[in-house]
Amino acid sequence: MTPAEHAFSAERWQIIAALERSHFWFVARRALVERLLARVGGPSTGLVVDVGCGTGALAHDLAARGARVLALDLRAEGLARLRAGGSRAWVARALTSHLPVADDSVQVALALDVLEHTDDDRSLAEIARALRPGGAVIITVPALPWLWSARDNQAGHLRRYTRRSLLALVRRAGLEPLDIRFYQCLLLPFFVMTRLLGRVWHQTQRAEQQPGGPVNALCLAVNRAEVALGDYIRWPIGSSLAAVARRPA
Repeated sequence: MTPAEHAFSAERWQIIAALERSHFWFVARRALVERLLARVGGPSTGLVVDVGCGTGALAHDLAARGARVLALDLRAEGLARLRAGGSRAWVARALTSHLPVADDSVQVALALDVLEHTDDDRSLAEIARALRPGGAVIITVPALPWLWSARDNQAGHLRRYTRRSLLALVRRAGLEPLDIRFYQCLLLPFFVMTRLLGRVWHQTQRAEQQPGGPVNALCLAVNRAEVALGDYIRWPIGSSLAAVARRPA
């Protein structure tokens, strides 16, 4: 399997599909992405391409709101789900290194926890090729290489990023970085505990992947507050990084 095809298992896809609408991690990422989308003009300004769309949930919701959305993924499950659900999003199976879109045709690209599965230089250069001059890409990736755990292996990750390494990646693709920020700062002690203890007691990892109702509700409240406060506070660290970059006009 090539780096561009380093995907997670079908079993993990099913877990994500079951958790995505309620799990604190996914809900928080969605809230952050919505804020970043608004910053670059929202999803209705042109073609939006969800690169590595996963279950297709975000692509479906954006299309339902009137955006022109193309959902791309190597795995077929999410694309089939979009078709079966009557989504207005267009779908296609594709590698991140070979996007089926013309040069200069994309207004907004989404690469949400995708680049860590791929040859990231090649993938982001391909996204840059597809962007219109002035078009933007929103990126999220796992942060802090020292936080590597069995969960990264299960997810099919090839790497975790530092702020510096993500910034360098963006610049190598010829893109202009507008914002690179940590998130999941306030819950970082929880992640450190579950990841490090999970190296000894594997059942500890379940506290993060499948938290009980009260734990999930508490973590979700913390994450929502962090995302809202992120407009005013530059968090110094976090288990994930988000970036907004633009193709120069």
